[in-house]
Amino acid sequence: MRPLHNSRGMAFIAAIMILLFLMPLAMIFSKRIQTQSQLNTKERIIKTTRTLAVNAMIDYMRQFSNDHCEDHFADKKLKRTSAFYEAGFTDVDITSNTVARTVHIRATGKYGSKDDPRSVKTLKGTIQFVSDFARFGNMFNTTYVNKDGATYNGGWYVYGDLIADGDGTHNYNRHVVVDGSIGRISGSDIKINFNSDVYVQNTYSTHYKFSYSSTPRSPAPKISWPELNVDYYKDRQTYKSQTPVERWVFNVDGSVDIYHNCSGGSTVSGSNSNVSGAEDLKTYSGAGTFFQKYNLPTSGEGVLVAEGANLILEGTVRGRYTVVCVGTPHSLDEGNVEVRNSFRYHDGSGYTNNASAKAAVAVLATNKVILANTSTSASYLTMCGIFFSQENDIHALNMVNNTVNFSINGVRAQRKFVHYKNSPYRKLSGWNFNADDQLQKFPPPMLPERPVLVNLTMR
Repeated sequence: MRPLHNSRGMAFIAAIMILLFLMPLAMIFSKRIQTQSQLNTKERIIKTTRTLAVNAMIDYMRQFSNDHCEDHFADKKLKRTSAFYEAGFTDVDITSNTVARTVHIRATGKYGSKDDPRSVKTLKGTIQFVSDFARFGNMFNTTYVNKDGATYNGGWYVYGDLIADGDGTHNYNRHVVVDGSIGRISGSDIKINFNSDVYVQNTYSTHYKFSYSSTPRSPAPKISWPELNVDYYKDRQTYKSQTPVERWVFNVDGSVDIYHNCSGGSTVSGSNSNVSGAEDLKTYSGAGTFFQKYNLPTSGEGVLVAEGANLILEGTVRGRYTVVCVGTPHSLDEGNVEVRNSFRYHDGSGYTNNASAKAAVAVLATNKVILANTSTSASYLTMCGIFFSQENDIHALNMVNNTVNFSINGVRAQRKFVHYKNSPYRKLSGWNFNADDQLQKFPPPMLPERPVLVNLTMR
């Protein structure tokens, strides 16, 4: 047998060899653990820094979504002081464009001290405010029945069924959303051409008279029917009606001629020449028609409110106006608007049918909106703007004995559907409905708006 001390020597040598092998491994593992810990810490810091920046955007989106009727561009709504958190700071820079209805947000998250942060991340985003008043060319908060031929160059939203009846050809050249079914009245001879995307909640007709550019999709997107918030507009009005019936004539210089039709017991506040905004001057009393000139504020925006009255609108719109006519629902004596003859824009360079930064109008009424022809010589009339009836309908009326073609360039939105047959004094040679996409980019002032995040980048 070999001596035991030789065995112990071999074991000692083996232990040294194993130790020499394991020590580098231990050092490597230790280094990797240290590096991984540093990476985890750095990742946590970067993640926290990003969160500090993102929190600012979430805060704004939450604020803008709470109330669509707020003045989102008010300084007190946009300004933020530097926010301090346990881990760092958030600074926000805002650039707003009240005409284009956008807010550009630059939020900077800083981890650690404000002056010497360990990490900095910058989030840039653009929020676009969109009004449901300007989203579709035609909106119906009820079942809609097609009668006679018409061409619709604008999106459609029907909160109900879309039914075909009558004869002729209907052309839908933009997207159609039907929160119901698409069908036809038995025996009707009307042809329906859907030349764009169709979204339908329930069923759709496959009758040979119906032509679809692509298979209708389901379900239909949901939208909220716009509501006429009277108090909201009264708080922001720049002029308020003073008599039960008023005629407002819009001028190419941006002013509005206001004619008060007074009964014997009525009074009118204001001079017989000029009134600036809602300023009240001396009082006229007695029967007759009294005249005032309303001058557009320097902001270029006017909110004209008629409460408990009926309105007649005429002329050419220059400036950005919202006209609100409110009254008892379904009344014939108040809350109704009659828009006479061609009602177009002037942008300072010339006449146009499209809204711009210098000209846009919305006509919002509790009850009826009547698009009327009173001219014996007109054969074609163009009505521009957003026309909205909360409780009733919008229709064209030819008040003289000649034939005329009506064209709407903008938005028609109504709760009820009423079809008016032609008669000797309601001769319509045709309807044309053209959506004005510029109304989404340059909407009239003070419409309810919801925020849409259109882009977002992190650096």
